[in-house]
Amino acid sequence: MRRPVWLWPLTITAILLASGTTPQGAALADASPTSRSEKKAERWAQHQQNTIQVHPSDTTFEVPEAWRSDKTFFWLTRNELHKKVARDWIGIRIADGALQLDDCAAQINPDNLNWMRVYVVNAPEEDVLKRIREKGWKALAKIPNRAGGYSGDFQLDPAKEGPWTHVDIPYVLDFGDYNGDGYVSFYLRTVGARQLVMVFGHFYAGHATPDERQNVLKSVAIPQTGS
Repeated sequence: MRRPVWLWPLTITAILLASGTTPQGAALADASPTSRSEKKAERWAQHQQNTIQVHPSDTTFEVPEAWRSDKTFFWLTRNELHKKVARDWIGIRIADGALQLDDCAAQINPDNLNWMRVYVVNAPEEDVLKRIREKGWKALAKIPNRAGGYSGDFQLDPAKEGPWTHVDIPYVLDFGDYNGDGYVSFYLRTVGARQLVMVFGHFYAGHATPDERQNVLKSVAIPQTGS
């Protein structure tokens, strides 16, 4: 029997507790990586009060006020990000298809309808955009209950928005008795020799939730020296 969308947080929370993962706490006590490669430093993040620091770029951003809850989940190390429960969110397959999980430094889930990830990618912008265009859309096509088309105004072609390059992958999912709309938004910014990629996922399930994308992007602080 299909569970209603409103029951998903209870199901996911139960899975998290069974796996030993708790809200606010995925690896907060031990966020430092155990080993580093000079060729490709491990991606990870630190959570201090309301600030997330992303490594190896040392970029920081603020957790939006609406996400400052004991119900928000944080995954900040490779081990946490590779857990199935961290990847079992609507639309996250699109991000997994477009970008490599080993390049992901952090994932935040404020509720069952929204998530965000931060990637540090050793590639030029055009290469990352190509992966999103080719592999992101291919990953969407493989979602079993994907319905055709989408509704809303989306940025289907990459466009500059201040220091960011923005592109969306919107989608509609068929749940039998209703269809649900969602999107995955990619924002790219060059940091030194790498690309900082902020990815936001949202699924609309009958009621609106705050769109915190711009609040997060405006809070991003990049060290002047880069990395």
